[in-house]
Amino acid sequence: MINYSFLTIEKISNMLIHRGNFMKFLIWFDFKKRIKQGKTWFLIIILFIVSISTIKEYQVKSALYNMKYDSELDEKAWFFEHLGEIWLEFIHEFEASNKYEIYKSSCELMRDTGTQARIAARNKDYKEYNRLMSFVNLMRAKERTEVFRDIPKEAAFIKSTKNIWEDVSGGIEYKDTSFPPILIMEREHYNEHLLEAKYYHYLYIHDFKPIENIYHLDSMTFPYIYFNKIIPLFLGLIVLVLMFDSINEEWANGSIKLVLTQPISRGKYILSKIISGVLNTLFVILLPALIVMLRFGVFDLFKTYNYPVLILKDGFSRFKPIANFIEYDLAKRGYNQSLGFSLYSDTYKAVNITVNSRLDIIPLYKFLLLVLVLLVLGILFYITLNVLISSMTKNKIIGFIISLGITLVGIAASSRLHITEMYKNKTYNFSPFSMNNPVRILDGTYNTTALVAILILGGLSIILLCFNIFYFRNKDL
Repeated sequence: MINYSFLTIEKISNMLIHRGNFMKFLIWFDFKKRIKQGKTWFLIIILFIVSISTIKEYQVKSALYNMKYDSELDEKAWFFEHLGEIWLEFIHEFEASNKYEIYKSSCELMRDTGTQARIAARNKDYKEYNRLMSFVNLMRAKERTEVFRDIPKEAAFIKSTKNIWEDVSGGIEYKDTSFPPILIMEREHYNEHLLEAKYYHYLYIHDFKPIENIYHLDSMTFPYIYFNKIIPLFLGLIVLVLMFDSINEEWANGSIKLVLTQPISRGKYILSKIISGVLNTLFVILLPALIVMLRFGVFDLFKTYNYPVLILKDGFSRFKPIANFIEYDLAKRGYNQSLGFSLYSDTYKAVNITVNSRLDIIPLYKFLLLVLVLLVLGILFYITLNVLISSMTKNKIIGFIISLGITLVGIAASSRLHITEMYKNKTYNFSPFSMNNPVRILDGTYNTTALVAILILGGLSIILLCFNIFYFRNKDL
């Protein structure tokens, strides 16, 4: 028996009157129908439960970390205090140099700035701590350019850090500091100290308390965690559950014939299903995140919306990724290096520098907007795949099995493409099934770039859509 109950006479009349708006009506009607389905709310509940579980896990780990928070700040400052002391022990070797006095005063400045930063940390004067840490990292980056007599790098350093130096140096001129060539190793630390100088300067001018805890939770760090730890695990399956019966269900109840007698082409019909599917998937994914964000936001007022996070600054303009050793570092050492709550690899053999020169910092809210762009493309790929399978198989169960099989095989076959093997520097990730993590794509720890992800996910979605439209136009209904 044919079921036309979802389209009333009144609705059909309205469609015929507003022929030009029929596709918009169909998208909106299909979206509302999907919102009311039990599976939509089942998935929302599952994501909410997983979110709560993740929050509890992070709160436990965060509490353990916060017990040693001030000691971590102290230890970072102590490094520079100790470094200045070591240099002063060897400074006598340069007494015959005409730069001896500036060498000595600069080493003392390094030591004293580290000492002042330790005092600021103990006094919980985080603004002053940020200023001092930015300055001491600038001095260390400058020292790296001088030790290796890298004139082009020094010129670039001066140009890129002029404003920062003026903000954090306390009136000390750039030309009034110079460091002795004592430690000839560790050239790779230049980019690490330069990036940390920018990071602490950003904290200083925005008056942020440093976040040294990668498990830190608040209204704005939660979505960063949500799209990094939770959604990548479920994205393909969420779309599968929502979309496996998008076409064949209407075949089964006969309503597809009624819809296609209206003023809409088969191509637009397919397109309307994809658009409503994207809206439905976004609703399922974003609702739990928004609820949690609002819960935290009541107490913290979304204050960290522009906290700095790491990003691969040329990720939207280059095909070549940077080497990813995040998993390697975690497996071999049990931890990852971090800047704030952003992870990075400091494995030397990765790229011969502890922090790649292609990394930069960006406000968190801008980062999350870029995350949404890549997320929509990932959703679009899975939806076009599932709609195609649904349009080719009249049986919902068979369609579900085929979609599930392709999704699981695709994910399993490409699950390690984002991980660089132990002693290799290059492993490139071109699989759409492994591009479920927009956070790691953007921060450069996934062996792919945002440009590659956009081209692959967008390109495959267009190909699948075109093939679906061509197939559906010629299919006997």
